Amino acid sequence: MLKVCKIMPIYYLRQFILFAAVMCSATALADPLDDAFSQYKSLNEQGKYSEALPFAQQAVELATEKFGEEHETPATALNNLGQLYDTLGDYAKAEPLLKRALGIWEKALGPDHQQVAFALNNLGGLYEDLGDYAKAEPLLKRSTQIYFTVFGEENAKTQASLEKYQLFMAIRGVRTWTDITGKFTREARFLELVDGVVGLRLEGGKDIKIPIEKLSEEDREHVTKVQEYLDSLDEPEEEDPFGG
Repeated sequence: MLKVCKIMPIYYLRQFILFAAVMCSATALADPLDDAFSQYKSLNEQGKYSEALPFAQQAVELATEKFGEEHETPATALNNLGQLYDTLGDYAKAEPLLKRALGIWEKALGPDHQQVAFALNNLGGLYEDLGDYAKAEPLLKRSTQIYFTVFGEENAKTQASLEKYQLFMAIRGVRTWTDITGKFTREARFLELVDGVVGLRLEGGKDIKIPIEKLSEEDREHVTKVQEYLDSLDEPEEEDPFGG
């Protein structure tokens, strides 16, 4: 019995030393890419976009170094960085990153993969933010078509994509505009309603302005509702005084 008592502490000491060695090795071998991604994800979810930026940049470098330029993992890192620049309003930097991510996913996964639909949606959203609605429309449409093919009509992702596309078309899609006399029409996209003047973009890309009272009653109602909706998006959320 006494021998057992003398041996047990030595056994546990050895186990502790072994455990410590394993933990030290695991720490030393921790993946810098995983760490960069985790830091980016945490800060991004907290809304600390500027602080998240260097970690997103680092993730792109590490993923490319580890997997090569044509792998899905660097594509994910490129997409994250592109979306971050989009959120920060740096569209010039966001566009090539999102286009590159889309190109990699299309090549690696095929043109009808759900990840491609995700990338199309992101790039389309960027062009919408830029006001380039002619570029945004086919991307959002194709994204929705892929979701339909992959998941079916009743899937939540499909429905979300469809709703986004339908809303885009209702606000920014090409429609036929008619003047108050009913004699003149133009195909154009709605841009804005400011101080009673409607901004439209003709199919050729030319922007025009027309007083709202010169439009048909139907078009006047349309632009008024659309602008009210757009204005509501800019209103700050009401703060819950109870902290709920």
